[in-house]
Amino acid sequence: MAKQLRYRTVVWVALLVCSACLGQDTAPAAPKGILTLHVTDAYGDPVGPAKIIISDDSGKRLWPPDPSSMTTSDATVNSLPLGDYRVRVNIAGFSTWLGDLKFRESPKRMNIGMELGTYENSKRTCTASGRITGLPEGGGGAWVRLLPVFSNEIFDADVTSNGGFQVEAACGKYVLAVIRGKETIALQPVELAYATKSLTIEVKPQK
Repeated sequence: MAKQLRYRTVVWVALLVCSACLGQDTAPAAPKGILTLHVTDAYGDPVGPAKIIISDDSGKRLWPPDPSSMTTSDATVNSLPLGDYRVRVNIAGFSTWLGDLKFRESPKRMNIGMELGTYENSKRTCTASGRITGLPEGGGGAWVRLLPVFSNEIFDADVTSNGGFQVEAACGKYVLAVIRGKETIALQPVELAYATKSLTIEVKPQK
């Protein structure tokens, strides 16, 4: 009889302990949200493909699942826990972008402006083409010059009679000058970021 009472006592104690364990509160999971990243150049034009990595404070990568994956200029991250992160963006020809992300509400949009690199672009060739409007007597006798921001090499090209022009240059940042005779009649900043893409530029002479 005594053995049966001791056995029942042990069973009841075990059941009470298990009940207490099941009744304990567990820490709630961090809420998740949707993050959209929009990557542009310094002029607000979309650029890509981009390699984007989101990591926590310890440097652990949280997105994307495949570290080698590339995205377009717009990337959407679903089910990202709210919190603080580090964002790294790499695009060929641009300087690496690093920034902090305070992800407190969802949905959230993060705009990332990339800056052209200098060394990376020194080996790449881009084309600027377009049409000059407002030139008196058409484009006869006019020419364009790309004045570099980060180097000393200058690129020139003639303007056709209908105002068209095309000039090849190393990718980078320039000021495009429209010149007739000894007079500079227009200036416009130009950023050439693609080796295989022509930029159409409309330049209007200054009054």
